[in-house]
Amino acid sequence: IFRLILHQFAVFEPVSPWSGSDLWVSAPGSLRKISIQVKSVKVRRYGLPSVRLQRSVGNSSHGKMLKYRDGELDVVVGYDAHADQAYVYTWKELEHLKSSVAVTEDALERWDKLKTL
Repeated sequence: IFRLILHQFAVFEPVSPWSGSDLWVSAPGSLRKISIQVKSVKVRRYGLPSVRLQRSVGNSSHGKMLKYRDGELDVVVGYDAHADQAYVYTWKELEHLKSSVAVTEDALERWDKLKTL
């Protein structure tokens, strides 16, 4: 939220906890609301750090996961708490992927992508 405010976005909480997004933002001078899902960057023992593109369904104790649906989100932000870095991906960049995306330098702190949505 702090980074979004620094980039002059208006930040809102979703109307419902079941909306599928963590935040809604509006770019400076725009009335359009952009839905954002924030996910933790996972660092595995092998492979590149990645962000899961799935959400739990029903009772999360059963571990059933489904990919977000088209139109459910505009942006996915992967946050790496250890490095204090955010990776910004538009849904258009991710819609062809099944379960996760490896973080890339070209997505690092790319808040400008939200201004073009």
